[in-house]
Amino acid sequence: MDTHNIRKIDCYIGIDPDCEKSGMAVYLPNVQKMLTCCLPFADLIDQVLGWVENYNVVVAVEAGWKNQS
Repeated sequence: MDTHNIRKIDCYIGIDPDCEKSGMAVYLPNVQKMLTCCLPFADLIDQVLGWVENYNVVVAVEAGWKNQS
């Protein structure tokens, strides 16, 4: 396995999208801190793009509409 291209993950971002306000959590494993906020979706995307431009990020988006009832 070639490990030369593997980059360390700087942060993990979880997104819970909603029409009114969307939730975001950012976990910083190096300092073991969690940041959370609620923002309108457009502002949340701006925040995520800021993290992605500056850090090696993993993003997960909640997809509740895919749950079967």
